[in-house]
Amino acid sequence: RQQGADLDIELTIAVAQPTTGSVSDQQAVRAASALARELQGLGGVHEGLVVLLAPGDPVGLGENPRHRLGGATVGVAPCTGGAEHVAAAWREARQTLSALLRLDRHGEVSDPGGLGLARLLLGGNGPQELEEFITRTLGPVLTYDTERNTELAATVEAWLACGGALRDTSEQLHIHPNTVAQRLDRVGQLLGAGWREPTRKLDVQLALQMVRLREGM
Repeated sequence: RQQGADLDIELTIAVAQPTTGSVSDQQAVRAASALARELQGLGGVHEGLVVLLAPGDPVGLGENPRHRLGGATVGVAPCTGGAEHVAAAWREARQTLSALLRLDRHGEVSDPGGLGLARLLLGGNGPQELEEFITRTLGPVLTYDTERNTELAATVEAWLACGGALRDTSEQLHIHPNTVAQRLDRVGQLLGAGWREPTRKLDVQLALQMVRLREGM
């Protein structure tokens, strides 16, 4: 309340690592506090990294500490649902930052979606991080299937296995090609129009495989 921050709205968490020697610890603390005041959020230094929690588009918000800290590398992640979700968002943003640094992409800003599979492969991951990857990549589709007893995920899995051929997919699922197309359009509404692009499609395919493996455990 003293900072004028509202933790019940949609927020973004940004985790920034300044360029080596570009700012002192004291300067980092001042920069975080100043940004927090300007953006009506919270800011500070945690584990040697500048952390900012404030409303705004993730990548857009991440540009603030990047510029203020002289070209810092910044991992960002959305944080919705209240303060209890800050810890999960912090892990995602921190993991994204680690992936950027390992890829030698210093001075860049990225959210988890911007790195996709690379974030999962390059981070120190466990079951919780894997679950977060599945939720981030495929969550809306899985929720839709559960709530409406549909088979969107199974349709996408079959479509991918058939190399994107509608007729082959329809024969495998024993449904009309138009039904396949309608289901894939629905997936696009849930995941965004770019989900069929090569990088996103690979993430979706991996998430589906992880779901399948998890169900078989």
